[in-house]
Amino acid sequence: MIPVNRRKALFLAADALAGLVVAKVSSSRSRTSVTTGTGAAGVTAAAAVTLADDFTPLGTREIINRTIQDSAGAPYTWTQLYPSPAWRQGPFFSTGNPGIVEGKLIRRDPTSAMYPGLVLPDVPSHWEVDFFLDPVGTGGRSVFIHLFADTDGTKSTSEIPLHVVIGQQSFGVKAVSTVAGETALTGFGSAPATNIRYDNNGALQLGVRYTVKFDVVGDTVTITFPAATNTTPKSYTDSRLRTARHPGGGPGVFLVLEDEADLANEPYNGFYAVRITLGSSGGGGGSPTISSVVPAARGQGAKNLPVDVTGTGFVAGAAVAISGTGVTVVSNTFVSASTIALKVTVAASAATGARTLTVTNPDGSTASAPFTVTPKPLPTASATPSAPRGSTTSVTIPGKNFVSGLTVKVVGAGISAGAPTSVSSTSITVPVTVQSTAAAGAYKVTVTNPDGGKGSRASCLTVT
Repeated sequence: MIPVNRRKALFLAADALAGLVVAKVSSSRSRTSVTTGTGAAGVTAAAAVTLADDFTPLGTREIINRTIQDSAGAPYTWTQLYPSPAWRQGPFFSTGNPGIVEGKLIRRDPTSAMYPGLVLPDVPSHWEVDFFLDPVGTGGRSVFIHLFADTDGTKSTSEIPLHVVIGQQSFGVKAVSTVAGETALTGFGSAPATNIRYDNNGALQLGVRYTVKFDVVGDTVTITFPAATNTTPKSYTDSRLRTARHPGGGPGVFLVLEDEADLANEPYNGFYAVRITLGSSGGGGGSPTISSVVPAARGQGAKNLPVDVTGTGFVAGAAVAISGTGVTVVSNTFVSASTIALKVTVAASAATGARTLTVTNPDGSTASAPFTVTPKPLPTASATPSAPRGSTTSVTIPGKNFVSGLTVKVVGAGISAGAPTSVSSTSITVPVTVQSTAAAGAYKVTVTNPDGGKGSRASCLTVT
């Protein structure tokens, strides 16, 4: 059984600990990438090997020694351990007694904690954990998600290259790195050793199912928090994420799920499911990839319009640029390690044709994909002699570069254009309604293609 004060110190006062971890590891398993085809951005992707366990349909049963298979058919078995030689009573011995109870992974020993985990062949590139904070009890409400690593292959000297605390009102991102013996938890990269308050006073509700997501590229982990925390994804970089699984040749890492409670009167926090994308996270300096850019083209004159970049390995703070002049990335929003949302403006005079969109992570690694600037529509003078006031007239507008799905706007008070009834690359037929109060004279017409390309013609239409 873990002493209560020492368990609390694990995340509230990390410098109080002198000893922490022992990891369970297995021999590494090689994996072969499989080409699945070319995405919209012209980038060839490899099939990801995934591993998932959903506890919700399992009722009540044991978790330890439960074996599941990844998408390639390889087996993985849930194992239990304590993370410190000072606290265990034999190799990987634990009295936490974790189990699946009514579809939830929780501890069943009210006086101890639980440390069930899976041995993975490498630091995974992505994983998600569904969890809850129990409304019953009087103690702390947090769950822990760890990566353990065996530093010398003996399973006696170990490290925690990543230790994440997800609490009701705060989170922590920490690590333990050892050369000889064990040391206390410290902040991971720029993260402090103490817990961090969620943004804008965000907080999790008790008894609600939430998901936290992790993405790893090289030495950088990006955490995507539940929306209720009001917290944007956070990225932290620390070389321990890479070095902790190599020094002594001990292969594998141990992904552990742990609740926070120690005492009988404390809440039974726990988990609903875990989903893992296996394969190298690029620990030696992995690069992002782009699988699609949607849309992959914007027209001349497009202003502040969305472009979504999808792929893998994006890191908060990644820069995005489009080659050449006349195309501006107005805003760049990091959504997750797989999505960046842009707003793009294309000058009316920008050269048309192929460009290159490039994502650059803070470590300098890059990924590129094609992007195209298309020609703007060019309306000429209306072929319809005039549009009388107090009527709706079918107006034909000749020109070029027209695309199906375009819109037409007549600039002026008391006059409006409806949905085009006919569109070819050189002609538009559109109903134009002129109020009786509209002024007589020549009006400007603006045509906007679906890709945002916009072109205008002054004195295009005459109202009589």
